[in-house]
Formats: sequence, structure tokens, C-alpha cells
Amino acid sequence: FDGVAHLCVPVTAIIFSWALASNIALVTLLSTHSAILAACIIERVVWKKAKWKDGPVWWFLLQLSALSVYMGTLSFSELDQISFLVLFVSIPWLILCCTLVLIVNWSLCVRTYRSWQHSNGQFVMSSSQSLAAATSMRASSIETAGP
Repeated sequence: FDGVAHLCVPVTAIIFSWALASNIALVTLLSTHSAILAACIIERVVWKKAKWKDGPVWWFLLQLSALSVYMGTLSFSELDQISFLVLFVSIPWLILCCTLVLIVNWSLCVRTYRSWQHSNGQFVMSSSQSLAAATSMRASSIETAGP
């Protein structure tokens, strides 16, 4: 599976948030996609039959999902029941999106971390005697370079 099909949902959610006066369509969209995301997570973790393609498309899904939750919950200050419903549907949906993105791209995350670790991880083992010698050398060079 590729993440392109999942990209349609946050884009549609953003459009629903802008264009529609009622949030019922948004709640329906996000709750339906939450069920699909849960099924995808179960498939990826338990069954492992489908072939999943990692890549940057999934990170776009994550960013657009966060934006669509922000757009959908802008009216939360009105404190009506549908605003609470949007909040209580969109937050688990965002968590499911994040979970699926991390599960699909876990090998990419590990590869990136190992690359960073390899380029930034320098470990030097030294004894306390060599540390004391280096400290005394610095002290003597400071004394000789005085005013």
C-alpha cells in the first residue's frame, strides 16, 4: 500500500472545514477513516500480508492530518455538542494517522537514526592519567602565555 490514497482524506477534511457550515460530514469522514486506519494498523502489525511502501508521502499525510485537525477544531470555542464531537473524533484519528505513518516508515526512521548516529557519534576512551596530563599541559601553556 502507498500513502497516496490516505492523502485524500485530510485534504477532503480541510475542504469540509472551510466549505461546509455543519461538521457532521467531517465527523463521518474522520470516523470512517479511523476504522480504515485501525484495520491498516492491525494488518501491518498482525497479519503482514500486504506490501507497504514507505516514503515521503506518508510524512505529507502526517502534516496534512495535523492541519486538518487544526482546521476542524477551530470552532471549538463555540462549545456546542458538534464541536466536542469533532474534537473527540479528530484527536484519535490523528493518533491513528501518526501510528500508521510510524509503523510503515519504521525502517526508514531507524535507518535515518543510524546514519545520524554514525556521523555524530564519536566516542573516545581515555584514562584519568592522560586527562591529568592534558590539564597540566593546558595550565603550563596558560602560565607561559601570560601578560
